[in-house]
Amino acid sequence: MPAKGKLLKLLTYAVIAIVALVWVLRFDIKAARDDAPPQAETEAASLISVQFSESRALPYTKTLEIQGQVEPNYAVDLRAEVAARVLSLPVSKGDRVAEGDLLLELDQDARKAQLAQAEADLHYKQQDLSANQRLVDAGGSTRSDVLRLASEVADAKLVLEEARLGLSRTRPVAPFDGVVDRLDVDPGDYLSIGDSWGRLVDISTLKVRAWVAQQDVAELALGQKVRVRLLDGSLLEGELNFIAFSADEETRSYQIEAIVQNPDARRIAGASASMTIDTGEVQAHRLSAALLTLDDHNQVGVRVLDADNRVHFRPVKLLSGEMTQAWVSGLEEEERLITLGAGFAEEGQQVHPVPLEERVEQGSR
Repeated sequence: MPAKGKLLKLLTYAVIAIVALVWVLRFDIKAARDDAPPQAETEAASLISVQFSESRALPYTKTLEIQGQVEPNYAVDLRAEVAARVLSLPVSKGDRVAEGDLLLELDQDARKAQLAQAEADLHYKQQDLSANQRLVDAGGSTRSDVLRLASEVADAKLVLEEARLGLSRTRPVAPFDGVVDRLDVDPGDYLSIGDSWGRLVDISTLKVRAWVAQQDVAELALGQKVRVRLLDGSLLEGELNFIAFSADEETRSYQIEAIVQNPDARRIAGASASMTIDTGEVQAHRLSAALLTLDDHNQVGVRVLDADNRVHFRPVKLLSGEMTQAWVSGLEEEERLITLGAGFAEEGQQVHPVPLEERVEQGSR
């Protein structure tokens, strides 16, 4: 019994020692686990850090800027419609005239004589016709004679009308409100039919003519707003009123025209100008021009983060740009734009995102 008692006592001590050891080891393991960094933090520490900023699309009015030339909206070369000598010039170069104002006086003597002759011929033929109509009933004339004389009366009326028209053409008037831009005759000069003697232009409204590349013409529509900037920096406003249906055979570009108002009657016809055409509204992002980059195919774009914090190149269309800012389309409504560290990450690589407000330490990646 004593031997058994000793053995039992030893076993009891051994069990107590094992239990105590297990108890101590359990707390040491728990403490070690508590001191170890989380797995997510370990993985994040091994990822490249990139800085990003949130960007939201905004309404943007697209524009097309091209070079054009300012021309009068209406311009006409004044040509003689009758042959006659110049008597006087009621207007001078540079004068503003209204529609119907007298521009030139030509000698009327020959035209007045022709008119008098035409009136006399018509009167004679009408008398002859009336007499023959009375003789028909008495048998002294035939119906064929009456028809022939009636035809002669009609011809005489046409001659008289032409004589009156010829006389009126010795007093040419302004076909529209405008400015006498050129006068090439003096009193005493003789004008033949078709000779140019002056030019009248309307500058109250101006026409701006330009050529558009074939890749841009699809964005244009009649009535679009146009701003015209002159060489002195001043602006005129109007709208697009003509787009050619076919391209020029040599340049493959399309001619367009815009009408702009010129309320101050400025002398700018013939001058060069830049046209800015509003071509529609789109959703676009405004971002720093420094974020624009090129991919392996020389496409312009930016680098963004997806929902899994992976880096992607997004091609964009540059709508407008300055030294520091740019407007681009082609992105989602909301994007996380990489602003720093994109050059350290490959396409599709997962990174550690840091908002713009926090500093990115690339040395700690």
